[in-house]
Amino acid sequence: MRNIDLNTFPLYSDRFPMVWQSRLISNASKEAGNITQTQPGMAYLATLGAASIALQGGANVEMPYGNIIPISIYSLIFADSGERKTALLKLLLKGVKAFQKKVIKKHAKEVEKYKIKLRLYQKKRG
Repeated sequence: MRNIDLNTFPLYSDRFPMVWQSRLISNASKEAGNITQTQPGMAYLATLGAASIALQGGANVEMPYGNIIPISIYSLIFADSGERKTALLKLLLKGVKAFQKKVIKKHAKEVEKYKIKLRLYQKKRG
């Protein structure tokens, strides 16, 4: 593993790579950045991460070596306390969190139904 000198690593710049030329992503990033008053690069990276999470269950990508894997972006945001990381992620992941709660609630109901059916089956056999 290589050691990286963080003193030479660019922690913030007004210029950052626009890896996905998408109006939807760009506009969402700008809007989230404006609402939360965060730096554009941080807003863009967080927006890409949120999009990746939202798409993981429904889209795959083929790697250069042929494997097909779920869309995943591993990202890490370094910022000082008060830079609005939590506000930004809370805003961008609001839909994901709501979806997760809905799925968890549905799964809990299905587990309960299964347990009831299992008890009835065990009583019949037993």
